[in-house]
Amino acid sequence: VAEVLSGPDAVKLVGRTPPGRGEKTAPDITKAVRQPGGFVRRMDVRTKVTAFLAAVVLAVLFHNPAYNTGIAGGMTVLALWAGVRPQSLAKVLVPLLPVFFLVILVNAVSFVPGPPNANGTILFYLLPGHHLAVLSGGLVRGLTFLLRMLMMVLATAFLTAATEADEIVQLLHKLRIPDVAAFTVTTAWRFVPALDHRRIQILEAQQARGAKLEAKGMLGAVQAYIPIMVPLLIYSIVLANSLAMAMLNRGFGFNRTVTYLRSTAFSLKDYAALAIIAVIVSYAVYARTMSWGM
Repeated sequence: VAEVLSGPDAVKLVGRTPPGRGEKTAPDITKAVRQPGGFVRRMDVRTKVTAFLAAVVLAVLFHNPAYNTGIAGGMTVLALWAGVRPQSLAKVLVPLLPVFFLVILVNAVSFVPGPPNANGTILFYLLPGHHLAVLSGGLVRGLTFLLRMLMMVLATAFLTAATEADEIVQLLHKLRIPDVAAFTVTTAWRFVPALDHRRIQILEAQQARGAKLEAKGMLGAVQAYIPIMVPLLIYSIVLANSLAMAMLNRGFGFNRTVTYLRSTAFSLKDYAALAIIAVIVSYAVYARTMSWGM
């Protein structure tokens, strides 16, 4: 942002001639970055946060994998509707596959049958000599934990895809959190993807230069990643300086009255969404009290 304000393009953006008189108009960048899921994005931020909290509650209510699979499927549809790209979701889930496998394996071999855990049927043994028995109840419990982790990922993906940074600032302002603290938290959350993207770029550049990033031992791994951390640290300092310049150019902190680009207000679709969320959560709590899905 600071480069646009202080660079040579600032004259072109602010004082450009009318279209058709020498210079072409700048493209509408909002069309370039706009993604699907506009209906969900236009909802009030409080509605989206309420949907996220409801998803978290639904993720921990049931122990039956069939119930959790249905809930996870609904969350997947909701996340895709909010604009989450399947490719982006796959990039998040693929690195978690070893974790999912370990969760199922540990629960399968550590399951202890008893009154709370009645299903203790032995399916097979991992080691010869009847060692490390895999129980059916352990697999069910492992699948339950796996689906809960998946639902947490889907709920977080929905919230981050459907909610912009300024909406989070408005929500924190509604909660009576100081504006400076709200801006700090939101800015840190906003620039984490930017830093991760730059980390990948630096990693690929250093590998193209022949940097050896594979080393044995903890100390060797730290030394191997010095060529990655030093440029990333410098980039973070430059990014913080650019952000500070942009904030000064906009007069941040000059007036204690904070204004926002959009105002938060409930609409008819927000009330309808909140009513649907209340019905779903109420029915799920009732099903839990009736021991359904346990």
